[in-house]
Amino acid sequence: MLSPSNLTEIEQEVRHCFIHEDAPEYVEALEAGILQVCQSSTAPDETSLDWRALLRAAHTLKGGAGLAQLHGLGRLSHRLEDLLLAVRERRVPDGAQAKDLLLQGIDEIRRLLAAAATQPDPSSELVAAIETLLEGTQAPEQDGVGADAIEMAGGVDPVKLVLESDFRQLLQTAQSDLVSQPAVGVMTTLVETSQMLAEVLNLGWLKQCTSAVQVELAATPTREQAQILIDYLNEACDRVLQDRPPLPFSWNWREAGGSADGDSADAIATAALATAASSSTQASWGIQDSLSSNDAVGTGRDRLHPTPKPSPASSTIQAAPPREAGEPTLRVPISRLNQLNDRLGEMLISYETLKLEHRRVNQSNQDLRRRSRQFYQVREQLQAQYDRLLLPLASSAAARAKPSEFDALELDQFTDAHSLLQDFQELLTRLEESSDDITLFSKGAEEAMLQLQAQMTGLRTDLHATRMRPFSLLAERFRRPLWDLSQQFGKPVELRVTGGETLVDRAVLDQLYDPLMHLLRNAFDHGIESPQERRQTSKPKTATLQLSARQTGTQVAIALQDDGRGINLDRVYEKAIVAGLISPEHIGSERPDEAILLKCLFQSGFSTAHQVSELSGRGVGLDVVQAQVEALRGSVQVTTHPGQGSQFTLRLPLSINILPLLVCQSQRRQGTPAIAAIPSIQILDFLALGRSGDAETCPTELDWRGQNIPLVRLETLIPLSAVALKLSRGQAGAIAPSSSVAIVVERPGQPLAIAVDQLLCEQEMVLKPFESWLPLPPYLSGCTILPSGEVVPVLRPEALFPRSSSQANLETTATASRPTALVVDDSLTVRRWMVRSLEREGYQVIQCRDGQEAWERLAGGLRCNLVVSDVEMPRMDGFQLLGRIRQDAHLARLPVALLTSRQGDRHVSKARQLGATGYFTKPLGNQDLLRQLEQLLAGVPAGLLA
Repeated sequence: MLSPSNLTEIEQEVRHCFIHEDAPEYVEALEAGILQVCQSSTAPDETSLDWRALLRAAHTLKGGAGLAQLHGLGRLSHRLEDLLLAVRERRVPDGAQAKDLLLQGIDEIRRLLAAAATQPDPSSELVAAIETLLEGTQAPEQDGVGADAIEMAGGVDPVKLVLESDFRQLLQTAQSDLVSQPAVGVMTTLVETSQMLAEVLNLGWLKQCTSAVQVELAATPTREQAQILIDYLNEACDRVLQDRPPLPFSWNWREAGGSADGDSADAIATAALATAASSSTQASWGIQDSLSSNDAVGTGRDRLHPTPKPSPASSTIQAAPPREAGEPTLRVPISRLNQLNDRLGEMLISYETLKLEHRRVNQSNQDLRRRSRQFYQVREQLQAQYDRLLLPLASSAAARAKPSEFDALELDQFTDAHSLLQDFQELLTRLEESSDDITLFSKGAEEAMLQLQAQMTGLRTDLHATRMRPFSLLAERFRRPLWDLSQQFGKPVELRVTGGETLVDRAVLDQLYDPLMHLLRNAFDHGIESPQERRQTSKPKTATLQLSARQTGTQVAIALQDDGRGINLDRVYEKAIVAGLISPEHIGSERPDEAILLKCLFQSGFSTAHQVSELSGRGVGLDVVQAQVEALRGSVQVTTHPGQGSQFTLRLPLSINILPLLVCQSQRRQGTPAIAAIPSIQILDFLALGRSGDAETCPTELDWRGQNIPLVRLETLIPLSAVALKLSRGQAGAIAPSSSVAIVVERPGQPLAIAVDQLLCEQEMVLKPFESWLPLPPYLSGCTILPSGEVVPVLRPEALFPRSSSQANLETTATASRPTALVVDDSLTVRRWMVRSLEREGYQVIQCRDGQEAWERLAGGLRCNLVVSDVEMPRMDGFQLLGRIRQDAHLARLPVALLTSRQGDRHVSKARQLGATGYFTKPLGNQDLLRQLEQLLAGVPAGLLA
């Protein structure tokens, strides 16, 4: 039985679910429909606006507010519904005021929802303004659920649905509890639950009943009174289900109803209830979107939980098959789905390990059978040798033996050697039988593994469908902000959404709102021209912003495109010079490439606006967008066409963490082989390259289908030993120089070829993200784990750039005006101090923990302007690192400064002998260090070498 305290707890849970989960979807649907109404000069007809879906959203919002005990929100939703009906039927005297009130209503609903988190029942003054506008225009109300409401409920009366299922069960529970529990507790629970139901469904007869019974609860009600109440509610429920008005409640309701026939009783009931404020045998609004036959007001916590429904705006787009009518639903936090997803990935890793062990068992079993056959050959040889020796042994034994009643032909005589051979034969037979058993068990295990694989595939498919949501759920949220901007600044702009059915992970979808809003405001302010400019260039008066989404390989590409003036690259160039983003040698010469200028847009503090306004000019925007997208392991790209518009494309990884990967490897000149995995879905082709070579002799381009595409070797992409796979001896031996293969991968703009020495395997594997603190290049999306437990980095082909690309390389992109410093020190504290000091002065800083890591990154393609290294470090010290740098033809002139606590002449002399450019001793002040680093960049020795 529900106690008052439990009921309060349930109400709080219902309110939380409504405010944070259900209401936002209905508000967005309501706002989308209202925007269509406001954009039309007259009330849209049924062909241009789904009025039924719009009114359903208002209905559902009102019903959910009633369940959540937010009566102020319920009244406002009710009046908005009335106003929408009046607009549809053209009964409002002032259309402009009606549209303004509708938009204010959406804002007020959001305010009430935000306030409901801290206030018991916030109210709104907007209700009075709507009622004033509708005075004298309201159509007469009718008792009960009208045809429209029932139609919106799918032809099912929602009140009857609730009374016949959950309310009946509530009465049955009360009847059974009355046998063993006090009457006061049973009546209290029944009355409180019925009060909430009467409020939600607006049932006048139930309100009248609970009010009458409430008076008796102050005293001590008897068991007979509780039985009278239960009987009355059962009788009233029967009459409602038969479309007959219930009798008014009194403690002698049986006598009042029994004194007349059925028709007279109905007349009495109708007359008695006619004076009620909300006379109705059924609800005045539909709750079909909040309650179902299994998820309505019931006797338990979950049964009172509102059933979530898709918003009307996206009712035609389903991320999963639509559930059957009455099917219960359950809200699950995204974090819980993430945990399930991770555990499914761990299951796949364990499954692959199990497959590996199964193969090893089969291999061992085959080895056992082979060796058993070898034993048989040995046994045959022993048997033949034994037979040759048997006769003389038997003769000598017979001579020594005592007389017997049988001779050798009448009875065989066995020696110890013969018994030993017989035991050997039996042992071999048993070994063969055990091997057959292992084979049989192995086949059974293989069948079970196939079933497990099928079950895991189904589980992954279901989990994927549960997580994904259509992109339209996010895209439709931008219509209202764009409408407000258009009205405020006098720029008519239309938002078009394509690819709304593209499925995106809900967790990713929620985090895309802010960066896309930045881009939308940026496009509206910088891209879209004023109506006068558009008229002069013969463009339509109403500009277009197109928001699209599509899945490409393992990513989803979301693009925002405008048909405005495009990005003024000359102005970007001028602003970049002022901001110090263009190096002095490029000033006054030919303007840098478009790609370089567009990268400046994403620098912190950069803006092309002439003056600060409400929308732009503060230098905050695109750098924030890039940071937010990169936090989602994505990237931002921009293209522009003068006079035609610009497009910003966000590429984000799908939430799917299990994908087919091709594992390949390439030999280095030194150290362990480089190994990596490439998403199979992004592989376009394989080409033979002939005999393998290193990065120095490998060509930089190759011909593929009539076009020259860049070619890079795999070892130049995997410079970090921290993520390199250490192969077993058997695998390492198979990597001797042989024919190389070029893997052609899909990449925005132009394909790219990756040269490898060997293809290891291709299978579905788990993609795991790297820890955020690891200083990894952007083209690594994560790592995967082989069944043997070894770690392999996974490439992001779309983030790869050829080594010869101007102002960029495969590991880091540094602008010419911001020098890049490589800091090498095994002390985390020293590295942090160096990073803070150098970044404050405009340096880009890359960190390495020892000389070995620094050398691998430099040898792998990292380009920097300066190296600052400690001397005493594990694996490779600073002197060894300096020596390797000076021996490399590409790095010989790179300024290298050693920062150490060793001040001895021998240390300084060795640094000078190896070619150090600077030698500093700890501790060193920030200003002294920075001043002397500037000398190093200018080619002047610093420190103790000056």
